[in-house]
Amino acid sequence: MTSPQYMVKFPAFVNHCIGPTGKTDSWWMHQAMVRPDRQRQGIARNLINLVREERLYANSFRQAKLKGETLACSTTTPTNALVYQAIGFELKEKRDMPSPWGDWPLYVFALDTTMRDQEPEESIALLNEDEAHEELEKRASAKISAPQSKWSSWVSRVVCLLILVDLAVYLYIFRSLLVLSDDVLNDLEFRNPYIGLNELYASGRVNASRYEPIVNEPRIATQISSVEPDKVFPEDEHRWLSTAGTMSPLDRHLHVSSNVHTILQFRAMDYGMERCALALRLPSDRDKQDWAPGNGPVSVDVCALGVDRPLDPRALSWASRPSCREPFGTLTAGPGEETRLPAFPCSWGTLYTYEVACASESPDCQLDVWANRNGTWVPDYLTDLLHWYCVIDVRVRGYQRLPLRHCIRGLR
Repeated sequence: MTSPQYMVKFPAFVNHCIGPTGKTDSWWMHQAMVRPDRQRQGIARNLINLVREERLYANSFRQAKLKGETLACSTTTPTNALVYQAIGFELKEKRDMPSPWGDWPLYVFALDTTMRDQEPEESIALLNEDEAHEELEKRASAKISAPQSKWSSWVSRVVCLLILVDLAVYLYIFRSLLVLSDDVLNDLEFRNPYIGLNELYASGRVNASRYEPIVNEPRIATQISSVEPDKVFPEDEHRWLSTAGTMSPLDRHLHVSSNVHTILQFRAMDYGMERCALALRLPSDRDKQDWAPGNGPVSVDVCALGVDRPLDPRALSWASRPSCREPFGTLTAGPGEETRLPAFPCSWGTLYTYEVACASESPDCQLDVWANRNGTWVPDYLTDLLHWYCVIDVRVRGYQRLPLRHCIRGLR
């Protein structure tokens, strides 16, 4: 800015005022652009108009651009930037430049942005001191926030990735729970908890003990109706709400009529008790239970169903019941009587399912009784005792308790 080389041809009313010193020249240009009296004279307006008409000084501007000379003009408002845009110069840098009459704002523009100022202190920013400090603070905060923004971006990506992983795991677990239905559980193998007993008795070192028959209650006892083929009868009808929560009595319902059948399902569970017989016992007259019209003898047909997996009573109806595999026999019993079918081999852990209906010779029979597992008749519930009797065949070793030393010796 100390060399007059930055000057180009300006109108005569401006050019004759420009002296050899850059500071004085720049100050005069500042006065010409911003002083109110100069503005009233229209100097700045005329200068802008002449600069816009670049064709008047095309050669001079072109020569200045080729030489990379620096042009300087002064302004206090960004609206005068059109002057410099019309010339085609670019903003190079803003610095503080002292003036003979005090500090004043100055824009320095250069055609060549790589030029180095000979005296950097001779430049001054257009902004005032407060605005300059604000600008510096903005730049400093921008430099500080840049790495923070970078870290924030990475943290956001990691958080989004973790959320996606959590959602994927949640969906996988949810899908697994949906797939893990009762049907899937019913397909699992029923493992033998009596480990080593087969080997123990097969060794011949231990003799089996004989026990009295035991009662095996049906695991499922539910009804189906030919009149309502899609109806699913409720289960656990006698449950009640107590102070300890919902209570479910261990009772079973046997209901047989012309259009209602009962489905029963048993599982042989006791080791060595593998001769079974289906038995029926009805209330006696002194039990004062109106379980059938006239309380006379009742005959029911039993049919073995072709199913080898646990039934779901919540989905069992006349339309969905398993088909009858073979007739199993007829049970006829009167008040207080007990009857049973011939014994048959029942392997441990095996399911046995039956359908009980009125016998063919008495299709209009009526039987509706309830039974609990301890063999008592409850007036409130009208209980029945439909159960199995498990008998021990002499050819089958039964379950017995042995001292530990015998068990260990038998397993050797």
